[in-house]
Amino acid sequence: MSFRKLAIASVIILLSCAKAEKEAPSGTGIPNPIESDEIIGPSHDFEINTVPIVTELRIISSEEGNTFSFDLEDDDPEVDVKIYGLSIENGEYVEITSDWAGDVGTGIAPGENKIIQWTQQGSTDYSKIKVVANDGRDRSIPYLVNLVSKQRIISDVGQMTGIRHYQSGPNLLSQTRDYIDKQFGQYGLSVDRHTFSWQSTQGINIIGNHLGSSPNSNDLLIIAHYDTVGNTPGADDNLSGTAGMLEAMRVLSQFEYSESIRFIGFDLEEQGLIGSSRYVSEIAQNQNIMGVVNFEMIGYTCRSPICANLQLADTSIYNIANPNSSTLRINFDEKGSSYVSNLGIVSVEADGDPNFRRSDHALFWDAGIPALFITDGANFRNPHYHKSSDSFDTLDFDFTTKIVKTAVATIASLAGIKTAGEAIIGI
Repeated sequence: MSFRKLAIASVIILLSCAKAEKEAPSGTGIPNPIESDEIIGPSHDFEINTVPIVTELRIISSEEGNTFSFDLEDDDPEVDVKIYGLSIENGEYVEITSDWAGDVGTGIAPGENKIIQWTQQGSTDYSKIKVVANDGRDRSIPYLVNLVSKQRIISDVGQMTGIRHYQSGPNLLSQTRDYIDKQFGQYGLSVDRHTFSWQSTQGINIIGNHLGSSPNSNDLLIIAHYDTVGNTPGADDNLSGTAGMLEAMRVLSQFEYSESIRFIGFDLEEQGLIGSSRYVSEIAQNQNIMGVVNFEMIGYTCRSPICANLQLADTSIYNIANPNSSTLRINFDEKGSSYVSNLGIVSVEADGDPNFRRSDHALFWDAGIPALFITDGANFRNPHYHKSSDSFDTLDFDFTTKIVKTAVATIASLAGIKTAGEAIIGI
């Protein structure tokens, strides 16, 4: 990314959440670059438990009432099963608590051909019946936010640090693609390699797909470019964003949603937003994208004299959106304020300044797709921008972790995280 200026005027709102604490950068240690025969990434250290699955819901009607049968699958030995009816009167689902017998209530063991008998004479009050199974596991937004790991982000940056440029660093560029691809696969995503030609090289966008349960589900995207200019290890620009995208993937991919979530590593951003341009023109036009979060340099805070004279010499993150993306921008702001402590978010509505367009989100704006530009300010804050000194030990990983937490909360809420399994049948 290459900022000329970032004109922050009266359109900027500093949210009520406090400025980040004046703590020393926590990104210390010796990075461990990936090698062609060793692509090792961090694994999650939290237990994953999927929601119960209700399938094969069937109904047999008789003069005595209705009998429902269904299959129930879950990792837990017992789940709670409730029954809801779609009211003909008001068109809403209401819980039906009486006149049931069989595999309904608490302590129901998973298995095939579970039976529920319903003898209610007023069953004509409902047009549909919904069977809902809940295992009582915590799948709340605060729970997901707390799963985000600073140590995993540190590990990713350490693994991929180095020049990732199609001419001056093609080997590490290729290895980084493999690393992202493997991380997606390890966490259960289907992976697509979107290849395209540009000048004398081939670019590759790496796409990890976590599909939603709703028919014709919409898409939410978390994106970051993984390439660098030709002379820098690119820790902040843009390993911070790539590692943030991967960590958001690790948490979000282990839960189920109504909408689909796609995680994308874009190639050739530094050559003029080439990868995102090809994605928008060749793939995005066939998707129904609800929103995009673009991580573009999310790792540097100004806490020393070296950056004190730069325009954005502070410790906040900038959340920049065009007018079409204002609802998404406000959602991000609110999730940061609600779920993440001590993260200063400067919320900006783009006013036509070309500096607001200098990353992959701009192509989505042009296509009428809501997108956020999440950035630390690049060369207006980071004195190492596009230099060989943009290294691992300059990053503030606490800062990056808080940004990822905010994005996880935003995307999970918009995607409609599922807390229970269900099946519906007409009566």
